[in-house]
Amino acid sequence: MPNEVYETRKEWLAGRRSRLGSSDIAAIFGYGYANQSPYTVWASKVHDIEQEVDAATQQRFDLGNVTEKLTIELFKMARPDVNVKFDKQPRIRYQKCWPWLGVTIDAYAVKPSRVIEAKFVGFGAQGDWLNDAIPMKHHIQIQSQLAATGWESGFLVGWDGNRPPMIREIPRNEPFIKSMIARLDRWWSTHVVGNEPPPVDGLKATSGTLQLLHPLDNGEAVYLSPRLQELAIERAEAKEKIKDLELIARSAENHIKAELGEATYGELPNGSAVSWKHTSRESYVVKASEFRTLRFLKKLPANAPSPEYKEDENNVDNS
Repeated sequence: MPNEVYETRKEWLAGRRSRLGSSDIAAIFGYGYANQSPYTVWASKVHDIEQEVDAATQQRFDLGNVTEKLTIELFKMARPDVNVKFDKQPRIRYQKCWPWLGVTIDAYAVKPSRVIEAKFVGFGAQGDWLNDAIPMKHHIQIQSQLAATGWESGFLVGWDGNRPPMIREIPRNEPFIKSMIARLDRWWSTHVVGNEPPPVDGLKATSGTLQLLHPLDNGEAVYLSPRLQELAIERAEAKEKIKDLELIARSAENHIKAELGEATYGELPNGSAVSWKHTSRESYVVKASEFRTLRFLKKLPANAPSPEYKEDENNVDNS
């Protein structure tokens, strides 16, 4: 297994542009991060354009980077039988038969050799890990790392900052890797070597990349294809549906708020619940404000008071 070792992170980032990494591959398969899509991967390889991320997404990335080694240290405590190693310098691993594939791993085990991928599991992603599940995004990443290293298995380690780490040992899936490599080989040949953009999709990341590719207009006019007329009609219809659905959703929320009044919680007949709690927002870039946030819950929180029956005046039988 060849390796490319880099002196600096800047050199490593430049090396990544000439290959598909594990997160690139997940994005091509439709399981990318918030700033990724097949189109953004193409733009990064062909035009050296990296999609920018919003502050919230960058904060999640930074949190993942900060907690990466801590997550692996927790893994070492949970699995003292595994001999864990770290690369001292940025490194890309690849196979000569697939020169377009190159991965960087968080850590690795020796005797036997296994990849280790560490993930910080935010609140919104915790459901993907329930019942020993392996999130598809990370499964794809692990299999691409096993393809690039030639190793037979890997560990996926997730930590939510509270509970013990969630550990998944993932064996090499040869049929999956064979299918994945064939698809990626065609993708690289067509879209990177052939410089043919992949199909445009509706992801926000693609919108940002198109803005970076075409930041200025030239004042000219062009004829658009008939297919785009159909898309323009679909867009207008979708916008109208969104407006209608937003009105329905807002009406439902307003009915719930009106019936809650000053109550913090409300329990619905099926056992699910809502909360309408007072929230304060400090002044940073935006002006400080205070407001109540309506949330839909699976059930009442343990610290919520027992609900009281509230008569619906509209359904009272006055006969």
